[in-house]
Amino acid sequence: METDATNLERRQFLVVTAGVLGTLTLPGCILTDDAQASPTAVATPKTIMGGIDVAQALADRSLVNNQYWFDTNAAGGSTGLGTGALKTVVHQGDSVAWVVSGLEVETLVDVTAVSVPAQILEANSLHGTTYGYGYTVWSAQIAANAASGDYSYQVTLNLENKPMTTTLHLTVA
Repeated sequence: METDATNLERRQFLVVTAGVLGTLTLPGCILTDDAQASPTAVATPKTIMGGIDVAQALADRSLVNNQYWFDTNAAGGSTGLGTGALKTVVHQGDSVAWVVSGLEVETLVDVTAVSVPAQILEANSLHGTTYGYGYTVWSAQIAANAASGDYSYQVTLNLENKPMTTTLHLTVA
């Protein structure tokens, strides 16, 4: 990745899910080839990924025991990895992205909304970007003045045109 002025105005990282490999750009962040060596790296991206057993969730009419959430911050203290009770640890200024994939290749699932308490987000930073095949990645930036604490939030999924909502957690450290 080049480190010219344009790339220093955004953070790019790979999103791999549902067979999709692409680059997701989050505004207001900085990443170089060696982010730890860069004195200008201001935030660490956190990707929250859900694996959904769509067929069973539709049969049960529930996401309970049919959702498996992970994030890229296990080493940073996140807990509940691989469960429906994920608690992701974030810091002020961090970028967060949400993606989801069905466990069965032939089933369709997408994130249609993410509802995070406004007091911990930078103004107007929460948005979804739709890529090919109706695949949506949601992203936001944790506010520079976000108060430390635990926050519940909701993720609404579209499973074969049936909406289902789950509650996850962010811990601002």
